[in-house]
Amino acid sequence: METKEITQEKLFQSFCAPGIFREYTEAPFEQNGYVYATNGHIIIRTPKDLYCSQAATLEKPISSFVFDGANKSIAIDFNVSEIEALKTEPEYRVLKKSQECGTCEGFGEVTWEFEHHEREDDCPVCYGSGIAEAEHKELTGNTTFGTAYVTIYDTPLDVKLFYKLVQLNEPIALIKYTSKTQAIVFKAGQYDVGIMPVSSTGDYPVIKIL
Repeated sequence: METKEITQEKLFQSFCAPGIFREYTEAPFEQNGYVYATNGHIIIRTPKDLYCSQAATLEKPISSFVFDGANKSIAIDFNVSEIEALKTEPEYRVLKKSQECGTCEGFGEVTWEFEHHEREDDCPVCYGSGIAEAEHKELTGNTTFGTAYVTIYDTPLDVKLFYKLVQLNEPIALIKYTSKTQAIVFKAGQYDVGIMPVSSTGDYPVIKIL
């Protein structure tokens, strides 16, 4: 059985986007008495003393302004089944398999040439290990969200981001709304969650939340 610490750490990590080379999206971080996690489109925070794991301290202030100036306190009631009915696309899992690096043929080194000069160096693909990870997708048998939206005051939010809020399994309240271009902030139990809106919904499905 998972401990509360592991469960909460996984929860916050699911809000991150490692690998896009932004310090604040790599992993949960601590700042100004809160622990945050974000992928640049959605951000979650909880008071530091309610976070059960460790988080690195991020010196550059980037997050609190999203939550400043709460101006609402409106309980949100919606039909979760109606939202989940938007899961119409096949779901895939990404599998990784270690194999010989095709760039250096497993040697870990490559030869660089410039104006008839040569130099041996670590392979830039496998970083000198000779091993590379190949990825392929496999159907899980489940369905997931395609392109669809929910709206708050006619402001559209990506349903995949809003569903992260739903999965906290807490009563949800709207606590900040300023405009159609600013993050909309919700409270769910001990968590505050800000979601950036999108500019338009096109012809895709939309569910009105508020």
